[in-house]
Amino acid sequence: MVSDMNDRKAEHERVEKDNTLAGVVGRALEGSVKLVRKLTRTAVPDRYRETKSGNTLGAMTDSSHSKSNSGRDLESYKFNLVSMFKNMVSVPENFYAALNNNKITSRTKRAEISKQVYAILKHIIKNKSGLPDISKIPQDGEVVTLDGITFTMTGRDQIVQLAQDLNKLSDLMHSRQAKYTIDPKTGKPTLGYIQNYLFKFKTLNKAAIAADRAKFEATLVDQYRQITPAIAKELTDKILENDQVSSINDVVDENFNVTKGGIVPGSHRKRSLAMSENPEFDQFMEQDIFANVSQAAKSAARFETHRKYIGQNGEVMASLLDKMEYDEGVPREEVNAIASRLVDYLNAESGNYKRPTSEAGKKAVAAQKNLMFLATFTMLGLATVASLVEIALSGRALTFNQIYGREGKTSGRTSLNSFGRELAKMLADLMGFAGDTVRWQDKGVGTQSRGQEIIRDLGYYEWDVGAATVTGVSEVNPLHQKWYELFFKMTGLTGWTNFTRSMRASIANDFMYDHINKIVEFRQMKRANPELVKDNDIQESEEMLRNLGVNVDDVARIYEQMAGDMSAVLSEADDAILTENMRTGTFNFINDAVALPTVGNRPLIYQDPRFALLTQFQGFMATFSSNHIPKMYEQYIKRGNPSMKYNAFALMTTMIMLGFASQYLKDLIKYGGSGKKMMTAGNPYLDTSEYIQRGIRSSGLLGVADRLIDTAGYGLYDDGRTKGGLDWAWKTVSGEAPAAGIINRTGRVAEKVAEGDFGGAGQQLSKMTPILSIFGAERTGQVISDTATAISDAVPSWNFKEKSNE
Repeated sequence: MVSDMNDRKAEHERVEKDNTLAGVVGRALEGSVKLVRKLTRTAVPDRYRETKSGNTLGAMTDSSHSKSNSGRDLESYKFNLVSMFKNMVSVPENFYAALNNNKITSRTKRAEISKQVYAILKHIIKNKSGLPDISKIPQDGEVVTLDGITFTMTGRDQIVQLAQDLNKLSDLMHSRQAKYTIDPKTGKPTLGYIQNYLFKFKTLNKAAIAADRAKFEATLVDQYRQITPAIAKELTDKILENDQVSSINDVVDENFNVTKGGIVPGSHRKRSLAMSENPEFDQFMEQDIFANVSQAAKSAARFETHRKYIGQNGEVMASLLDKMEYDEGVPREEVNAIASRLVDYLNAESGNYKRPTSEAGKKAVAAQKNLMFLATFTMLGLATVASLVEIALSGRALTFNQIYGREGKTSGRTSLNSFGRELAKMLADLMGFAGDTVRWQDKGVGTQSRGQEIIRDLGYYEWDVGAATVTGVSEVNPLHQKWYELFFKMTGLTGWTNFTRSMRASIANDFMYDHINKIVEFRQMKRANPELVKDNDIQESEEMLRNLGVNVDDVARIYEQMAGDMSAVLSEADDAILTENMRTGTFNFINDAVALPTVGNRPLIYQDPRFALLTQFQGFMATFSSNHIPKMYEQYIKRGNPSMKYNAFALMTTMIMLGFASQYLKDLIKYGGSGKKMMTAGNPYLDTSEYIQRGIRSSGLLGVADRLIDTAGYGLYDDGRTKGGLDWAWKTVSGEAPAAGIINRTGRVAEKVAEGDFGGAGQQLSKMTPILSIFGAERTGQVISDTATAISDAVPSWNFKEKSNE
């Protein structure tokens, strides 16, 4: 019998702790490491990867900085599945443009078009067989009335294609999930099948529920006898609190626990509630058909990934833990400690880690999200400028051949094209600023840059893997999401992130094929001369590919078979192997330059809602510190050849240079100048040595350790320097928690008003006001101060800094 992971965790937590001085200090040191080391590396430390089972667990969770197994880990496998599923249907922008006279579409318009499409899909399955009858789709130009909606038919060809694609996708998702639900007695899958599943599937619209949760709860009670007011409230809390929950089925039977029972896909359940087909819930269901397909794809991918990597009741991982203990001799207490950390990881990955259960805790988390919302709009207006250093990472330690190809083909030339197209998307959102995020038509493959085509195929254009994740605000109040999305697009951060990713993607194949070619040439010479020994260059090429998750032997064999001809016809099996390896390699190659924060590659504290205020805006930096800096040290400095060490030095100096450039641009925008010009203009903040310090810190090379400098009381700015213990404690909290800083500044505004210093109050207020905060407190505060002075001169009996002029 396989040991239960939760039982191992409970056993680990019952062990009495060593409360001697040495024990306390030891735990403190161990805990401090967990604040900077990625979660999966602390869950399965490198020393346990010496065992076969430990190595497998490490590969499954991506616990090491150097891969020993090809393929994907749990989170990247799920990510890849979602993008693969979604690529099977039309590009949403193109579909909506075709049904909207090639105009941009707002959220409202997309919902309107989707209602018409759902009505048509429902209409064509009204027959005895239950199969869709495409011939019943109206012709373009016809005026039709379906489900009480009257509209003029347009985009018939697109709807025909979508209907076919939806059923192909539904069947594929079902077949992939079914193989993980085989009944050992019958040998048949237990997974249910719903015909035309995606024709009727709708996910919950969390923003609509949050806007009128009282009505949602009342409708639940009214429509379903088994749901009491208390149950309705509990269900609604879970729906709104957890980003992983997209339907009532995810929480209605308490099965959203990946190590106890396991998640169950929507198509597997008895649809006893059938909310998507109940008109009473229309206002609470997502109407955008592609948003619903996206959620269905995520649900299917999550189920398949969890069954493949975790197993029902956690049996896959639990079995490996048993082997570590019983077959490979790892002490039980150490195996239990690993199990405990893995359970925390899996709970965090499913959105269940340290969720508040008390009403006070839930209200506190809600208040946090509102503060974080305000802090984002106040403090991230210039985030794109601060992100300039990312461009240095795009060409990290690459040769000319790896960037431009062995024949001098300029694969990197698509970078400017990518940037221009991303800029156009940003302008589209700016023009559509009205609360609804708009979309322009995306003409698709053949008209995009090479890099854009790749990152679209890999799924990087999703909201929750873009700027939101980089800044650490991917889990938000549902009412705020569209504003976050719009804000990041308008400030250019989404476009910049996509630009750097697409630039990196455009050179991924050349990078991999350069190394593959070296390996193939060596192996050919090795066959002719068996005495030939691998040199460092070949070993490094193999390691480079292995660290990208590429199976070196498989890809080298196929590449040699192709004889360097990329258009060569391969067998179906070899084509699938090559495609998957290059897809995996490209995904990891992009992430090696532009961080993609996930649950596993950051410290656990970043998944703890209790510390959300402290970790806000640190998503990218935490990932960079936990992954990129250690990799750079291990692969390029510690073990690299002289050329690689030089490249690492060049990279670091470039990042520092760009750090200075980004700060100069920020000063130019905020204060109208920099350096001595700023000082003479009245900026009291920094002297020359502090400007140098700020430029170096802005490079990101210090990682999260940069925050320790401020925490220790050595902040760059006067208001960050501390005077005494209590002052240090408060300024540390408010300085490390951007949202808490809002409270701090609110207090300063009140203090200045009480003193009659309205200019000073204006300066503080401008720091917490969206848009105004971009241009600097001194510039906006001076305007307010001058206005107050003018009023004072016009009213002799009152002065804004004195009680009276008399």
